[in-house]
Amino acid sequence: MPRFTPGRMPGSDNRWEPDLTEEKKAFAPLTVVNAGSELPDIDVGNVQFGVRLSFASTIIEGWDFSVNYYDGLDSVGVLRSKVAQPNVMITRVFPRFREIGGDFSTTWGKMEFHGEAAAHFTDDSDMDDDCWEYIAGINYTFDSLPLLEELRVTAEYAGESTSSTKRTRAAIFSVPLNTSVLSRAHYWAT
Repeated sequence: MPRFTPGRMPGSDNRWEPDLTEEKKAFAPLTVVNAGSELPDIDVGNVQFGVRLSFASTIIEGWDFSVNYYDGLDSVGVLRSKVAQPNVMITRVFPRFREIGGDFSTTWGKMEFHGEAAAHFTDDSDMDDDCWEYIAGINYTFDSLPLLEELRVTAEYAGESTSSTKRTRAAIFSVPLNTSVLSRAHYWAT
């Protein structure tokens, strides 16, 4: 049975490490201590699996669909705190979650429409939010422009709807595209 491998966290000497000086002052006279990670046991109960069914223009001509299901452990993890005088012990744990989702894509002329949505349910009700995550967008291709062979412009909207909030301010980094407009232009010169 494959062993669970958590996602790598950056070292404390990297440029992305947040300055928690103010947060640590809020806990004074307690000391915040990194208690490391609590890895899940290696047993049948922690097996992870997923399945995806894809339908490429077989059900409705010109439309691609897929549906998927995943049951496994969060590889990034969430932080659990415990006060043990005079310390606050911070431990990274990896809750089990299920995700059910789907996506579609179709074209109309020079436009391509696409979207994805997923429902995320965490078993440990004190750890991570249950939510809907979604993104929808359009690609438009411009042909034969001066000095360009092709210009493809993409515009998307990404969001999340939370059914129960359990995350703290420190965990907000895990939802970077919450209610965001995204765009991109890709060109090929002649």
